[in-house]
Order: sequence, then structure tokens, then C-alpha cells
Amino acid sequence: MKEIRLTNLERLIRESFGNNVSTFAKKIELSISYTSELKNGKKTFTEKTARKLEKKLGLIDGYFDSSTPFTLEQTISVPLYSVKLSAGDGCEMLPSEELGTVQYSMEDMKTFGVSKASDLIALRAEGDSMSPLINDGAKVIINTGQKEIIDNRHYAFYTDDCVARVKTLRKAIKGIVIISENPSYSEEIITENDNINITIIGEVVGWYNLPFYKK
Repeated sequence: MKEIRLTNLERLIRESFGNNVSTFAKKIELSISYTSELKNGKKTFTEKTARKLEKKLGLIDGYFDSSTPFTLEQTISVPLYSVKLSAGDGCEMLPSEELGTVQYSMEDMKTFGVSKASDLIALRAEGDSMSPLINDGAKVIINTGQKEIIDNRHYAFYTDDCVARVKTLRKAIKGIVIISENPSYSEEIITENDNINITIIGEVVGWYNLPFYKK
């Protein structure tokens, strides 16, 4: 794995940064000497370091571990927002401050089943109600162009109390069933009589769990 990470790092610096270590070091906010030693194998390229660099560069988690990585020029940029989506009992939705972008390949687009890149946003899940499917801290990819509820698919949404959540949704007679993947959580049913509005942010089309590194 160490060799794969070093190969991908060298390729990334060569193809996306003109083989300029100084420019790359500035981008990842590390010293030139440390970056050079990392590139030359004098510093251990650990899993934690790989995840940190991927986060700095807006790359998908596991980029440096891939045997077939893509360059930054072969990607689409998806805006990453500071809104925390609750995947538990709910958390107060934070202001939608854009933190930057994350990069996904064109192959990812096919996997997501999305044809319009501008419809994609990235948010983070919080809590364990969707575990083990979507873990606490997962990066959730949402298609904002798909807001129609299709039974038993996953959606990001919020209600009148400004709580953002990620859940499995199913239509019911005069209402919506909210389902958690974690069996420790009970199903919820919101009916017309509850006078609670549900606003769909979009359908969850992908996610990357972060078992090793989280902010």
C-alpha cells in the first residue's frame, strides 16, 4: 500500500501541479522539506496522512490507495457545505457556508446516476441511526435535482424545526414514513394532521464512510 500511495502522490504532483513540489506543498499547507521527504519515501505515508491530504485537496476518501486514480483534470467539482445532516435523532441545521469543493471522477458520476454535475452537493452525516450503511461522519453526496420521494430510497431533508436529516423514506396514506437503518431506532410517521412540512434537499446518491479519519 505504501508503494501505491507514493506512486499516486508522484503522479498527482506531476500531472496536476506541473511536477512542482513547492506549489503542491503550498496547496496542502505543509513545508517544502516535509513534502519532498514524503514524496521521496523518507517520511512514512501513513493512512492518516493520506486521508488528511485527500481532505486538503478535496479528493475522495481512498484516492491515494486506489490502483487506478484519476487526475484533478479528469474530475468534476462538487461544492462541500458546512451544513451537518443528522443521521441520529437530529441536530440543529447550521448555516449553508460553502467550505470548498470535493472532486469526483466521471466514473463516479455514472455510479451516482446523475447527468447534471451542478445538481450535486456534498454534506456530512452526523449520528448512528443510518449505521452501518451511512456512518457517523460520512461524506454524503446528494442530487438536489431529484426531490420526488421514491419508496425506500435515501434522502436528505429538513422539517419546520430546521433539523436536517438523512433517512430512508416511504410514502404512506396521507403521510410519510421515516426509516432508520439502525434497528435501535423506531420508524417515524408524519401525517397531514401533524402540520409538519418536509422539505427535500435531494436524494442521497452516494456516500463515503470515514472509519479512519474525521475532522
